[in-house]
Amino acid sequence: MAGAALALGAAACGNHSAQAPAPTRYVWPDSFAYRVSERWESRRADSLVNWRAMAATLRFVVRYDGSYLVGNDSVVKTGGGPGSGAAGIPVSVEDTLHWFVRLGREGRFFDIERGCDPSVAACSAVPLSVFPLMLRRVIPHLPVWWPPRGDAWADTVAFDDSGATGGGGTRGWRLTVYRVPRDTVISGRGYWVLTFYSLTRRWRRGEGDSGSVAVPLVAEQGEALVDQSRFLPALVEWSGSVAVPPAARAAGALETRYRGRAVLVGSGLDSLGGPP
Repeated sequence: MAGAALALGAAACGNHSAQAPAPTRYVWPDSFAYRVSERWESRRADSLVNWRAMAATLRFVVRYDGSYLVGNDSVVKTGGGPGSGAAGIPVSVEDTLHWFVRLGREGRFFDIERGCDPSVAACSAVPLSVFPLMLRRVIPHLPVWWPPRGDAWADTVAFDDSGATGGGGTRGWRLTVYRVPRDTVISGRGYWVLTFYSLTRRWRRGEGDSGSVAVPLVAEQGEALVDQSRFLPALVEWSGSVAVPPAARAAGALETRYRGRAVLVGSGLDSLGGPP
């Protein structure tokens, strides 16, 4: 990934992975936030058909029991097509819904619940997978202990939305593979650089039978900077696409590509929080 911050860090110091220990845990403060931005493009035969984008501030606030209340604030959504200016897009319940979650020191998630009344249709219709899949992008998973140099470790987020009240729910998993980090320095501050890639597979419950229908595979890659002094993810950038078979692409099927970024508010990289 050609992120500006990562390129700057590489130019500033190169690979100094032997100069500092690898991170073994995150240290979660009582409150913190990320500026998150993402852009999706739909293309046909490499020609842009339309695009949409979202920018928000993802806030984490600790609760009395040690769990966190997490949700987007200041959500802005826009979209457009070739040769047209950006137009506003209505914000959905999914965009602004708050969640309850416990954060493990390696970035694991526990006890995820919607922060709304599940008896309200608009609340229960939001798939439970929305939150953990989003959170895994923002918070990379650290291993309990670090494997030898050159090795990798993996994390799997499984989900089941097949009982969603909105109908057409899915079940599936996201497998993310990480590489042992290297060190870098940006503006005098040390970071660990994690490289990762992931695959997300979904199955949609078939109508009128007990079978399931596979949804196209989503492939993603990215890099993350973990602050060596604060023990927090400071910057994560990702990009991906929805798999379209060559025959379907040749027949004119749309291909969706996307890219995104999450920057820790108040960090030295906060100025990179604009659209990716």
